[in-house]
Parts: sequence; structure tokens; C-alpha cells
Amino acid sequence: RTEYQGRDVILSGIADITAQKQRDAEIRFVVESHPLPVWMNDIATGELIFESEASARMFGRLHNSGETINVNSAYLDPAERKSFIKRLRKERTIEGYECAWQRENGEQFWAKGNAKLMRFEDREVLVAGIMDVTDQKRRENEQTRARQLLNDAIESLSEGFALYDEDNCLVFCNSRYREMNAVVADVLKPGLSWEELMQISAQRGEYVNAIGREEEWVAERLENGIEFIQNYELQHADKRWYSVSVHPTELGGFVVTRSEITERKRVEEAQKQADALVHQVLDACPIPIQMSAMDDDEILYRSPACLNLFGDVGTSGGFFAEPTELDEFVNALKAKGAVDDMQVQLLKAGGKAYPASISARVIEFRDRKVVVSSSLDLTDRMAAQEELKRAGDLLTDAVESLSEGFALYDSDQKLVMCNQQFKEMNGPTQDILKPGMKLTDYLKTGVKRGQFNDAVGCEEE
Repeated sequence: RTEYQGRDVILSGIADITAQKQRDAEIRFVVESHPLPVWMNDIATGELIFESEASARMFGRLHNSGETINVNSAYLDPAERKSFIKRLRKERTIEGYECAWQRENGEQFWAKGNAKLMRFEDREVLVAGIMDVTDQKRRENEQTRARQLLNDAIESLSEGFALYDEDNCLVFCNSRYREMNAVVADVLKPGLSWEELMQISAQRGEYVNAIGREEEWVAERLENGIEFIQNYELQHADKRWYSVSVHPTELGGFVVTRSEITERKRVEEAQKQADALVHQVLDACPIPIQMSAMDDDEILYRSPACLNLFGDVGTSGGFFAEPTELDEFVNALKAKGAVDDMQVQLLKAGGKAYPASISARVIEFRDRKVVVSSSLDLTDRMAAQEELKRAGDLLTDAVESLSEGFALYDSDQKLVMCNQQFKEMNGPTQDILKPGMKLTDYLKTGVKRGQFNDAVGCEEE
């Protein structure tokens, strides 16, 4: 409206917006009929302009209900919505954006999609299409947690652990593996090949057997590819020992595990030296000594004196002359774990039986019950005892032949022996005249029984 030549006039103009209207109608048609969740909203206010039926279904509301809907409330995190809008205004188009949403009933879900900023009916609008990725996110989270648990478990191992792929390249290893390979710890990173590890280890003097022959050592390690081994023992240049195992995986790679056995090797070496010392002492012992297994009678050790006396007998029971004595010996060991000075008949290497005294103990040796036994030849002792008995018999016969009474007392005034004539001369007390009786007891009993006439009336004196 304006003034023209003194008159009020209205100026008007028109523009053909048929094409614009047709375009807007087409956009609406495409959005509302889209098979996937797609919608358009005012970017300034968040007011929903229209959406596909799939979008309404995803957010849990009626399609084209006529109600005013604000999509801003569907964002789970308002701060994330603001950040998203800010980024969209800057970039105009965003693809592959993940965001947490909530349905009309408050149920939360994850969605991933694309968004574009454009003009529609003279205002800035957001057109977005998304897809529900809640299950995918849950699986990803489960897989991530499983990997974290696995990594944590591997990291907590006291053994060194390393995984190599089908190309023989390192995938990952735990800190213990790095500690055990301290010389090359700086290169133990994903992608390192087994060949490179062997070369660097040899160059840096990691392995005792490689020093001075590094190229040859590496060639030997790689000659037959990856060798799958079990509990292979090797020593590093720092004097530490490790037990190494290499196992194949189903996907074509392999796993390396390492356990430090330095202390075990030290104990083994100490035990070896101790065993050598014991053997040296036992070998020098003139008494026959042997050690045999309790369960199967396997002979574990024979001293030279034992081997010389019994010969190369297959079992410890093989040198018993009498099976009944062997059974008695074994039963005693099982019952008490020890046998002391058991007199038996044993067989020498030539098969000759001889009297012997055998003693034994059951002990624990390297997780087995074993019998340690020794024997003494009683031939000379028994001959001496027989000679002594014969001499005693002669003495007794001589004493008994005396017409006088005879009694012998030792230094403790205890009766050793007396003849029959002496007993008869001491009628009242002959019943107590036995070896071991004290002289004072003999006198007191005699006085009490009136054997001594000169003691009558003065017994106490």
C-alpha cells in the first residue's frame, strides 16, 4: 500500500510456487512412505513435522495421530543432542552417527543413522533416518567385556604368554612374557614376526647357545618352521632357566607359554651334588647297603660292597635263602616301617647260604616309598658265640665236678653261678640261689631262716 498521484494505491505481485509446493509434497510423501524409520523435525524447536510409519513404531507412538510431538525429548542425553545439532549446523550432513534414544514409554535403545539439514516450507529442518542397533551394541559390549576378561586373565598368569597369528606375527603378549624376555622387551609389539624376534634375541645375546654363532643359531630355529614343543628347557645369558611350550591354534597361529624354572634347576643341581656325595660316601662304606622301591622291589642303588657280596640280583628279595624269612621281613616293614637286627639266612653271589643280621628303614625318596637296608655277616660272630658257649659248658662241668661248694660273685656282689654242692650246703636258702641275686640278700635271708647258728640272738648285727 502506497500513495500515487494523491491517491492511496495497493501494489501487489505474485510468484508461482507450484514447483516448491510440489517438491515439499514429494519430500513429505517420500518420508511418510519410507519403509525405514525416517522423520523430519524443525531444528530450532524440535517439533516433529512428519515421519514414516516405521519411525512412529520405533518410538512407540501412533502414526499421524495429529498430536504435537517434540523429538527433542527422545534424546536420552540432552547434552548429546545439543552437541549433535551444533555439529549438524556446521557440517550440514552427518552419516553413521550413533546415539542413545528413548521410546515414549521410557525404554532406552541405541540407534545409528544419517541426518541432513535442509529448508522446508521456509524453515530449517532436520531429516533423519536411523536403525535400531541395540542388539548389535549389546553383542559388541559382550565381546568387549569378554576380550577384557580374557586379557585380564592372561595378564594375571604367572607364566609368560604370547599369541602369534597365522603369519607368525605377534598379536599380543602379557607383561610376564616381556619380563622373561627383558633383553627384547622393547620390540615385543603387535606385528613383530617370529623370525625378527629370533634374530634380535640372538644379536642381543639373549640365549647362551647362540652366543658366538648367532646366524647359525637363528637358521637352526627357523629351519623347520615353527616347532611345536612341550616343556623345552632353555637358559638365558643371565643364568635364568625357563620351560617353554609352543602350541598350535585352530586358526593357524600358535601360542607360546613360558615358566621360570631357575629355582627348580638350582634345587635339582643341589640334589644332584648331594646325591653324588651320598653315593661317594655309601660307595666307600664296607657294609653292604642297598635301596629298593617298596612297591615293585626295584633296586635303586647298591653299594659296591653289596654288589660284591650278593652279585647282580634282580630284586632285593632275591638274596633271601628262605621265602618265609623274606615274608616276615616284608610284613615287619609294612607294619612298623623299620626292622632292626633280624637274623636270617642270606645267599651270597655263588648261592651259598650264610647267617646274617639285616636292618632296614622305609623312607620317602622322590615321591616314592623306598627301603634302605644293610646287612652284617654273622658267620664269625655265631662261631665265636658257639665257642664261648662250649667254653662255658666246659667251665660249668668243671665246677659241678668239684666236691666243695662253689659260688662266683661279680664286682657288684651279684651271683654269677654256683654248683649243686653249694646249693645243698645252703639248704634253707637254696631256692634263692640264682644268677643276679645280691650277696646281702642271701645273708639276710639266711639269718632270717636260721641258717647261721652264730647269728642267733644278734640277727641285726
